Amino acid sequence: AEQENIQIDQINVLEYENTFDLEDRLNNLKGNEKAKEFLRNQYKLIKTQEKREKLGKRSNITKYNNIVFTGNIGTGKKTVLNILSEMYYSRGLIKAKSIVEFDKDEIVSMLEEGIKLEDILNKSLGKVVLIDKAHLFLDDENYKELLPILIKFLDAHKNKMILVLNKKKIGIEKLLLLNPALNYRFPIWLDFEDYSESDLYEICIDTIKNKGFNLTDEANNYLKQVIYELYNDNNLSLKNGLM
Repeated sequence: AEQENIQIDQINVLEYENTFDLEDRLNNLKGNEKAKEFLRNQYKLIKTQEKREKLGKRSNITKYNNIVFTGNIGTGKKTVLNILSEMYYSRGLIKAKSIVEFDKDEIVSMLEEGIKLEDILNKSLGKVVLIDKAHLFLDDENYKELLPILIKFLDAHKNKMILVLNKKKIGIEKLLLLNPALNYRFPIWLDFEDYSESDLYEICIDTIKNKGFNLTDEANNYLKQVIYELYNDNNLSLKNGLM
């Protein structure tokens, strides 16, 4: 679902170094056409909202800004999230462009130590927070009480945090579709497709050039052959950008 409005508690943009160039960042992002379109749309929404505010037309409608990222590992989800965080920071919508990351095991460990979920999240207000494999504990019978707690927290702080749930599509979809109240609070869904063979080749070439090297024709042909073999190896456990 696409947002109509960006309305996180506003911070004075002049206090921040505002040199963010979205197209420059996107030029270095291989593949991920859906993600590029998403980032461009988000940026347009932010700029439109800023113009409305200058005209004294700020909307009273508060939107949730939480996001679901789905897709296999190595498909650029964290790269896109870093760009998104920098974008929000450049417009004064969050307090820090660094992303706070938790995975299921970290949160479960803190819960078992007696730390409340709301206390865990409270420390990250004003930031983008990524929870990896969230469905593995939110859908666990032992932690069912966390769902209403999370929903209440999101309602109380909808303009002060962007929460991102990240993992494979099936698990996240099951969790949210079975919990309409939680689903409602995550209006943005973005699925990351696997990289194509040509995407992987371009990623390799960029990495080599960034390290100050150039390939001979022979080495370039060898690289293409290696990528072809790896891309078509169904037994390979590491795929996409982790290949």
